[in-house]
Amino acid sequence: MIASCCACGAASSESDDEVVKKMHRFGELIGMAFQIKGDLFDYGPDGVIGKPTGIDIKESK
Repeated sequence: MIASCCACGAASSESDDEVVKKMHRFGELIGMAFQIKGDLFDYGPDGVIGKPTGIDIKESK
């Protein structure tokens, strides 16, 4: 989703195809970093991040 938003932003500014592709890749990498951060938070202590932890582990995700 982040990748699509980045690519659409580049395309809407009339950037060439190469810039649109690079922005799409940038969005993919940001999305992965966001997911990794969320996964790491799932291992932390309860109450520290403001959401319940361990749910992904319990659901075998």
